[in-house]
Amino acid sequence: MLGAVGVPHAWAGRRTQLPSDIEAVTKTAFSSPIQSPSRFAFPSLTMPDDALARANAPAGATDWFAPDARAAIEGELASGNFLKPTRQSSDMAVAADAIATPTDVTAQVEGYANRQSVNKGEAISFSVSTLLAHYDLVVYRIGWYNGAGASEVARISNLSGASYAIPAPDSLGTVAAGWPVAATLDTSTWTSGYFLAAFVGSTPNAIVGYAPFVVRNDASTSAILVQIPFNTYQAYNAWGGKSLYDDNSQGGRARKVSFDRPYSYGQGSGYLFGGDYQLIRYLERNGYDVSYAASYDTHSRPDLMQNHKVFLTAFHDEYWSWEARANLVGYIDSGKTVGVLAAN
Repeated sequence: MLGAVGVPHAWAGRRTQLPSDIEAVTKTAFSSPIQSPSRFAFPSLTMPDDALARANAPAGATDWFAPDARAAIEGELASGNFLKPTRQSSDMAVAADAIATPTDVTAQVEGYANRQSVNKGEAISFSVSTLLAHYDLVVYRIGWYNGAGASEVARISNLSGASYAIPAPDSLGTVAAGWPVAATLDTSTWTSGYFLAAFVGSTPNAIVGYAPFVVRNDASTSAILVQIPFNTYQAYNAWGGKSLYDDNSQGGRARKVSFDRPYSYGQGSGYLFGGDYQLIRYLERNGYDVSYAASYDTHSRPDLMQNHKVFLTAFHDEYWSWEARANLVGYIDSGKTVGVLAAN
């Protein structure tokens, strides 16, 4: 659970393009001289071996970014609605300002991962609600992959669909789906990264909903640890009618929100395409030695941070617990380097 007091998102109206404009900004940031206190020596960030290169060696997937999802996400980004989720009502209706797509994707199939992150080798489970009789679960790792952006790592075909209700908010406004597990996958052979589960309808115009998660490698000593700010993803998530903000909640905002629910924006992908996608592509394309963690890991695992020379976060990394902040300050005080490519 995540509870916090929100602040207005004054930048919500700014246009953000899905193609490589963010990549150009990132490139400038990484190529600029680093101004650090003299007691710090900025570390080498290149890979000591070709582990990440091997991870990016497979041919990229050509079908991971479904046309319906692309149209909806690009429309949300262009219109400034990306920070104003519209999947609010319990009857799965789409609000009037939603971007129109050939099908109501979020009503047709949606789901969530049971954890923000898992260590390599741990199982990851998914809960799915769908109006479809059958669907496929396909998991992709986000990266460069010769420009394709993702590569398929797992697939379970022809899962039986089941539709579940959206629970009413509790006294704090919290909406937790509580759906049963639909499928579980092993991550033993996966490389640390940002992963996107896709729930795909088996029709010619495949309907897709997404669910993001991170696979860590707690044994890694990569130069860079990238934090994916799932806390912020969830704070703005209005699935079930409640976020931490009044302007996209029904009947007032929640005082606490749950990770046990789909994301109401980005076709379920959260803010991947609004903030993290281009940074990940850039880092992996250019061979930086990198592994990944979620914001909850910064809160709960200061030892994990200390295994890396640089802690890097991007996008709108706004929601920090007291413990996470203290862990980051301790990391800096130990002589490590922090890069913040973010607002707030």
